Amino acid sequence: MRKKSKGLMTGVTAAVIASSAFVSPVSSQAAVQQTGTQQAVREGVSAANGLKPFYQSSQIEMSAEFIAQFSHSKAALAKAKKSLAGYKGSDQKKLSAEVLHAEEHIMRAAKYIDAVKMGQKLEEDRKVLELHFDEESITADAVSDYQKLSDTLAKTERVFGKVYGSSTRKEFLSKYLVPSKIAKETIIYEVSMYELQKQISDLVKAGDTETAKKEFAKLERLAERALDVKEKGEKLHPGKYRTLEKVNKQLELDQSKMSEELNPAPASTPVSSPSPSPSASAIPSTITAAGDYGKDTVETIDGNVTVSVAGVNLKNLHIKGDLILDEGIGQGDVFLNGVKVEGKTLVKGGGENSIHFTDSVLATVIVNKNDGKVRIVASGNTQVAEVHLESAAKIEEDDLAAGGDGFTNVTVSESVQTAAGSGLQVELIGNFETVNNRATQVRIHLDQATDIRSLVLNAVATVLGRGVIEHAAVNAHANGSSIEQPPANLVLDIGTIVTVNNENHTTGYSQVEKTALTDVVLSPSSLTLQMKDYVAGLTQEDFDITAKLDGQLITLSNLQYNNARNTFTFTPVILTGNMDKKLEVSITPRADSKVSGERITKEYTIAQGFGGRITDIYGVGISGMQLKIREGFDSKYGAIFKTVTTDEYGNYWVNVPQGEYTAELSKSGYVTTYLLGAANTTKFNTLVNETAIRAAASNELKIMLTWDERPRDLDSHLVGPRADGGKFHTWYAERVSGNGETNAVDLDWDDTESYGPETTTIRKLTNGTYRFYVNNYSGERPLNESKGKVEIFKGNSLTADNVFSVPTAPLTEDTEGSDYWFVFELKVTNNGGSVEVVPVNRILSSAPREIEFSQTIYQAKSILKDEIAGKEHGNYPQASFNQLEDALENVNSLGENPSDETMEQAIESLNNAIRDFLKTRVITDRGLLLEKIKDYTSFKENIHTGSGVGDFPQAAVDQFALDLQAAKAIADTFGKTEEEYKEAQKALEEAFYAFNGKVYVYHSYIIETKPGSDNFTVPPLSEAPAAGTEAEVLFPNITPLELSLDVHERENGIGVYTGAMELETEDLSADAGMQLWCQIENGEWINLLEHNIPIEADKTLKVYSIGVIESSELRFQLNDKDGEFGGRFHNPGMMISDRNYRFGALQHQGPIRSTSMHNQEGTGFIDLTFNYPVFTSEQLTGALKLDDFTFTYTDGQDGGASNFHVDSITSTTGEALSGGENQVRINYSYNGAFDATDRVEIASLQNEIFGVDKRPVQFSDMWFDMGSR
Repeated sequence: MRKKSKGLMTGVTAAVIASSAFVSPVSSQAAVQQTGTQQAVREGVSAANGLKPFYQSSQIEMSAEFIAQFSHSKAALAKAKKSLAGYKGSDQKKLSAEVLHAEEHIMRAAKYIDAVKMGQKLEEDRKVLELHFDEESITADAVSDYQKLSDTLAKTERVFGKVYGSSTRKEFLSKYLVPSKIAKETIIYEVSMYELQKQISDLVKAGDTETAKKEFAKLERLAERALDVKEKGEKLHPGKYRTLEKVNKQLELDQSKMSEELNPAPASTPVSSPSPSPSASAIPSTITAAGDYGKDTVETIDGNVTVSVAGVNLKNLHIKGDLILDEGIGQGDVFLNGVKVEGKTLVKGGGENSIHFTDSVLATVIVNKNDGKVRIVASGNTQVAEVHLESAAKIEEDDLAAGGDGFTNVTVSESVQTAAGSGLQVELIGNFETVNNRATQVRIHLDQATDIRSLVLNAVATVLGRGVIEHAAVNAHANGSSIEQPPANLVLDIGTIVTVNNENHTTGYSQVEKTALTDVVLSPSSLTLQMKDYVAGLTQEDFDITAKLDGQLITLSNLQYNNARNTFTFTPVILTGNMDKKLEVSITPRADSKVSGERITKEYTIAQGFGGRITDIYGVGISGMQLKIREGFDSKYGAIFKTVTTDEYGNYWVNVPQGEYTAELSKSGYVTTYLLGAANTTKFNTLVNETAIRAAASNELKIMLTWDERPRDLDSHLVGPRADGGKFHTWYAERVSGNGETNAVDLDWDDTESYGPETTTIRKLTNGTYRFYVNNYSGERPLNESKGKVEIFKGNSLTADNVFSVPTAPLTEDTEGSDYWFVFELKVTNNGGSVEVVPVNRILSSAPREIEFSQTIYQAKSILKDEIAGKEHGNYPQASFNQLEDALENVNSLGENPSDETMEQAIESLNNAIRDFLKTRVITDRGLLLEKIKDYTSFKENIHTGSGVGDFPQAAVDQFALDLQAAKAIADTFGKTEEEYKEAQKALEEAFYAFNGKVYVYHSYIIETKPGSDNFTVPPLSEAPAAGTEAEVLFPNITPLELSLDVHERENGIGVYTGAMELETEDLSADAGMQLWCQIENGEWINLLEHNIPIEADKTLKVYSIGVIESSELRFQLNDKDGEFGGRFHNPGMMISDRNYRFGALQHQGPIRSTSMHNQEGTGFIDLTFNYPVFTSEQLTGALKLDDFTFTYTDGQDGGASNFHVDSITSTTGEALSGGENQVRINYSYNGAFDATDRVEIASLQNEIFGVDKRPVQFSDMWFDMGSR
């Protein structure tokens, strides 16, 4: 907020004081009321919060202390509500919400008390019934007491079902229900026989012999069922069921007499232990007719069962495979009674009152119904561990028994789309442990009777209804979500905004203000705290942390605290000199903090390894992800070296010896992917992170692209049909295709940093042809060397149904330099019911017309959307907008599926219109100056001041700040001449170049190969040579690699660096002991792979490499001693430099690199790629030309006669110098012989090619060798 001036503030204060004389009595009274109400609410909420330990206790009891606290809480909260009734303070909504939360604790405590009372009543009835067991008699009184216990059991189960928390409900079950059920089932057979015999006796007395005989036939079946109940109970509770021998003998005798009386023929022998004979299952694998399926005893089915018709009742089935409730059910009903499913239960049919689970146990239920919402109800003793919603549904718990958990965890997947006006939403009724939402723009309604322990929002959602939410976590991708009912606890990612009860929240809050530290977990780079309760607002200041290394106090570097994850992070201890030492970290809550508890100390042995975090595409950590680690780079098969599992936040770490490793990522519901990690001898590697990819929904299709380290970035492009008859194209700039409310296709993860994965998901298949292409976006290597792989996953399959690998054959003249790989086509019919994959798998000679067409249209639309019409600097005339809109309209009028020839003409026409538009940009010298000030200010604000690599000296930062102030003073002064603005801009540019040259860098060097050193083999040295040993003695006939380092502005001109070697697998023989030896100034020989090197400014080292090396593929890396910075270099023989090239008004950071070079019989070409910066938005409006470059040939040491001539130069049209790339091909011819010492230099480029700005483009000279390729 901007501060008011001192004078204005004085006036405001005087006005307030003056007016206070008239309102002070009212203000005083309001203040008293406000304070009293706030105090009453605090006391009521605090008292209600005090009930939690009682109603969540594992010790089921109703102590006097509990009752007293309950009575006190009710009174305190009643007082708070009364005080709030007439309260008008600004915090009225907040206080009301707090009272609402507190009432929930009262309600939970009341249900707990009711449950205890019912449990005690049940216990009394059980003891009365058990007296008959001791008497060994069955009488009318025994039957009456049995029925009384049965009635009390039914009531008690309903009361226990309302108790908060599944663990607490289980305690009630164990203490009260189980003993009473055992008592009931102990005498169930005897009571049933007694009752039926009495009924038969009464019929005989009444003379109704026929009915009596029918009832008598039930005796045997009754015995079977009652005996089955006892047998099941005995298995669950062995030894708990008493045997009533005297009673059974009496019943058998009575049954025998009754049989003789009804049948004068010889009486049948009474059955004392009836047991049903097994029969073959009559349950078909596919049920196509309504009816009951199953017997009174449990049947086991080894395979899958599919129900494809409504009106089916499944009972007493144990299905070891999957249960599929198919589309054929329509809007009808299906009932499951006593069904156990070990596999998945897939719900694809059903209506608003449809699928009923009673006394059933289901591991995973997947709901995917295409044409509307389905209702699923759990009752009785039903237990469903996981529900995955792939379409809208109503999930309800109704009349659950105390032992029934109902639905435990519910996940709303990305495929759930509840478009506005569709009437579809997710509805939840009951008690749920976790509800996890990953669907964008979904609406979730919580019934008033709903209780959610943990709500996690990973995508934007609207949560409606008055259901209770104990804990809500809103992650960054769910920014903008809304929750109607305030959660008791709210956790927000940094920068996240959520609307709760119509109020915006940017920070979390908690129900309790204090918590206790119970334990900690120490890793090489973190300390994770375990708390009794969540408390918002904890900071590093709430704790004292000390660390010791082998008993010596040390300071943990870069110690930071993340309250959302309860985790401290720090920089790992350097391994050099500390291996096998003990790191001991102690944490103690401070006396004045929100955390209580004693000091906790953990210990870790310093060792090599790596660690990081595994997240989903939303950046949310994945817990329980298993990493199976194998030795070697890209090692996906063979023996597993180690296995680790991620923690609740997705973090992992592993200690392994020095080397490279491949980790296989696996977890149920996720596609198998891989992570590459390395352990070195200097530092424990952190931030070895990876994104895990979830399996698609059952009716979706997922396409996954992976590749090698180089090229750095491959891009996915999918073209296909829209439901409205048009065509879509998803790519990194237009990642979603849909109707604005629901998505049919999305590029859900775009990886830009090597390897992948990159995934595209087709959420709703449409009839027609889809085409999938891969673009070599970064282009460091050609496509055929990318090791690109595309996998297709149909439905929720975890293994690929189709796999394509990029063609590796040498590129032809047509495909040389091509950036597109056409992978496959999909032929979709029957609305996704039939999907045919048609392999194509070829590298194209040019970009597909349909992609180029789509991208050109996108560029035009973006310009019209982002640019501004006007006369100010940077604006464009309205007439230019009109002309570009007309050109775009002409292209749109071509229809949805134009021919290739039509598209080519449209592309050319629209590109011309775009170029014409950009040429009309309004430019003023004052405007250019303001742009430079803005860009350079942004640059300054994002740099780091210090003395490390990549840092800027404070003096340089201060000076540049003065330069910016001087430029701004001129820009803010109207009336200056255009020449004065130009001079100010020029001065600021020079100041920026001078400032940027002050950065601490060390990676400005050249790696050269010398004749005869392309391939060499030398045995590894067993130990370091003695100081002063001549190189010729150690390495006869070996010419070294020369490593020249230019160390800028390090302290005292000295830097310390760590050497590392990277080689392609084919470049180093398998048995070579790789070493890099160099001799430093004092004569000492060191192996760069194992030691730090002190290097003075502008020093050249001669490096001798032992092993078999193809020098053209050699990569050498130098890192700063902390390992944070390093430059990678390849293609020795080229000048590789990270010096800053100046492009006039632009600043180029990064090397100009060669991507390919070819010498063939006196002719050839070189492809160069220019990386442009982000400091300006100016466009390059014309292609680079031959006369934009000057070339100079320099003969090498051999004095041979060679001539070099540049024949032509071609380039892209330079669409954008800002953030893009521009590739140039230089065609040359020569005669004579070239060797590694011959050089061609590209001198300063001076031509004015910057469009209307006409600014010269310059860059530092570069060169390339002719003989090293």
